[in-house]
Amino acid sequence: MPKSTLIFDLPEEQVECDMAHKAGDIYAILCRMEDRFRSHVKYGSDPEWHTETIESVREFLLNEMADRCVNFN
Repeated sequence: MPKSTLIFDLPEEQVECDMAHKAGDIYAILCRMEDRFRSHVKYGSDPEWHTETIESVREFLLNEMADRCVNFN
């Protein structure tokens, strides 16, 4: 089975190391955000949210991810 190892020069690259360790959590947050945006746009589930704003933010999120070849699948 293939393996991958990330190597950081600490303490100089501590910030990068911390970001790599938190990448899974950040991904989970983004997935939940996109799902909530999608639900609102599709079903209007939260009357306090403005649909046009949610659509804009969701489109921005998906475009940024596409530019970096990242998806939720």
